Amino acid sequence: MELWNKKGRFICAFIFASLAGCSQHSGALFAQAQQPSPPAVVLATPLQVTYQNELALARLGQMLSTEGLNSDQRAALLYERGMMFDRVGLRTMARIDFSRALHEKPDFAEAYNFLGVYMTQQILQLSWRLIMIMPI
Repeated sequence: MELWNKKGRFICAFIFASLAGCSQHSGALFAQAQQPSPPAVVLATPLQVTYQNELALARLGQMLSTEGLNSDQRAALLYERGMMFDRVGLRTMARIDFSRALHEKPDFAEAYNFLGVYMTQQILQLSWRLIMIMPI
């Protein structure tokens, strides 16, 4: 009988300790669920310029520096280089080349299109900044 009492006490103590541990553990999980997690940090990674894009920019620059180009050819090369600058993320350089292409060929619709896109994006960014600054 005494062996059973020792065994019974041990089993009861073990069950009680297990249940107490489970209740404390689930409370800890519940407390963790209530605590707000910090917002995820978003890191911007710069665009990686490929070797082919660098090579294309160098070739276009060399072709633009050659003599004997008429204004239509120069405008087309400036437009192509502007598109390449846009592709690698150099928007200011692209805008400069599109403006130069329009200076060479004033009726160049594609260059007007790209400049219009840039101006629209710039206006949207400025209006968003004004909305964030001005209280309602």
